[in-house]
Amino acid sequence: MVKIEIYPYHFDIGTIILTDKYYIVCNKNGKTEQINILNPKKNNIHNKKLDNNNDDDEQLEYILMGDVEFSPNSIEKNYTHFLESGVPRKEQFKLNGGLYPDNTFALGFFTAIVIFGSHFSFNLNGFEIKQSKEHYLRQRFFSIFEIGNSPFLKSLGPHDFIDTYYPASHIRIYNGKLGLSSHHGIHGNKAKSIHIHNLIIKDFEVAGIAFNGSSSLHIHDIYIPHCLLDIPVLGTWSTGLFLYPYLKELVRKDKYYHILIGERIVYADVLLKELMHIYNQVYREIIHTNKTKNLLFSNIKKLPIGTIYGIIIHQNGVAVNGFPIDNDKTTLTHELENIYIENIKANILEIPTLSSDIKKHIDDISNTNESSLQIENTYTPNNIISDVVGSVLQTQNVNTIDDMGFYKGNLISNIQLIIGKAVSYGFQFRKELSVKRNKINKEVIDWVEMNKKIVDTNLFYVFQGDNMHHVIKGIFGIRMDCDNQSSLKKIKISNIENHTEHKGFTIHDMKGIHYDEITNEDIKYIYDEYTNQKKKSHSKATLIENQMGYVRGLSIRNSNKTKLYKIEMESLFSKQNQIIFIDKYNTK
Repeated sequence: MVKIEIYPYHFDIGTIILTDKYYIVCNKNGKTEQINILNPKKNNIHNKKLDNNNDDDEQLEYILMGDVEFSPNSIEKNYTHFLESGVPRKEQFKLNGGLYPDNTFALGFFTAIVIFGSHFSFNLNGFEIKQSKEHYLRQRFFSIFEIGNSPFLKSLGPHDFIDTYYPASHIRIYNGKLGLSSHHGIHGNKAKSIHIHNLIIKDFEVAGIAFNGSSSLHIHDIYIPHCLLDIPVLGTWSTGLFLYPYLKELVRKDKYYHILIGERIVYADVLLKELMHIYNQVYREIIHTNKTKNLLFSNIKKLPIGTIYGIIIHQNGVAVNGFPIDNDKTTLTHELENIYIENIKANILEIPTLSSDIKKHIDDISNTNESSLQIENTYTPNNIISDVVGSVLQTQNVNTIDDMGFYKGNLISNIQLIIGKAVSYGFQFRKELSVKRNKINKEVIDWVEMNKKIVDTNLFYVFQGDNMHHVIKGIFGIRMDCDNQSSLKKIKISNIENHTEHKGFTIHDMKGIHYDEITNEDIKYIYDEYTNQKKKSHSKATLIENQMGYVRGLSIRNSNKTKLYKIEMESLFSKQNQIIFIDKYNTK
């Protein structure tokens, strides 16, 4: 067996990439280097070849040799401001002779360790890997381990990450700790025969372990003591980070590009300077006090604000919509054993968003009377009013609109709008900055620039979603969807707490729009059906009822032959008393 030692300095300037044929790390000279395992280089790399038979057919093991606080290209290393830190430098991209694929890493270092290929292991050797506080604030979607060459499959996610997805199989990760992460401890897609054991996983915002469309996961001897319980920022902070390279590109090509807000002309270069100044200021404030007074970004209660899991195993695709209805049989034969999950807590925030797409159906073409006409919100993610990375245009926060429904704006929404305007009017961004997700269209721009009331447009509100318009589903100890022939043994789940007080918005809670002023009967119908709990608002939701107050200890839906042994639960809490210990739906 070949054993390769991984040292903390290997992470100094970026993600390390581990495969069965080569690996990419930072060497002692501070340069990213690719090493061929079949013919390993000697300089600056520690590589030992040992004679050892392995019953599991592992021919290669990476061994961690010290604790890692992941903080690549830190602001402390002579970077002038926060927004230029923590991301790949130009020379690190393949386009400029580097080793990081341009599109895959265009939105930053999304993981500490990429793993793809087959038949090798990663031994944490008793050490811990975590994000630094700086990188945690800079990179708001992140996993300690990414199992596969991209966090998303082709055409999914906030950006076009890849042309070809390379999964992993017969991989083992064990013997250590996974700490601070803005999303996951371990995340993967289409993985096969993954063994994860003897780990402590903590301080995550979305899930300790998350897999989509994977088979033969063997997860055992795992302790999840708590999710992250001290989160200083909201989703608006992430939106600004995502949009920074787009705004910088817009200013580079036309710094006088502008948008009209009321009687104010707002220029792109002014927005860029303000963004850089405010983010530097808020970053320093959080580093020193662990909170910010800036209401646009401040997470006052400090708990996670979205759907959160101890462990989630889901079928193909991202787990951001409602509970799946059909079993695609991509998630098979998992074994979860001796797992203890506790202290998963959240205060979930719903973000109403705008749409303008209404579709009418005739249920029975032989009956054309008025009662046969059904109006519903049938938008898809392609026409919700969202920006170039899929963040929704928020209007109900920090006086973004006034009581009359006129747009007043804030730093983040103004940036969303000026970039959306540029895209809508044909501005060409460079290739790696994908704009196909932009749905801030000319109708929205007209509402802002022509100083209209929102009620005088065709825009209407959609509910049940978060900042990225992911369907809100509550809090879970373990969620397994569309599972086939799996087993869960010796599982303990405790102190799962949902502190969400609000039961969900309706049109009657919206600032700047008064129900009695709505003249569009189709829009009124949509609002009435959701308010009266006859139809869902979010087209990708499965359930009509808003799930933001729910706690589910164990959720197993649309699964076949899932076996449960010695499942123990205690101290599940919901501020709204919406608790389900074991949610077993359409499962044999």
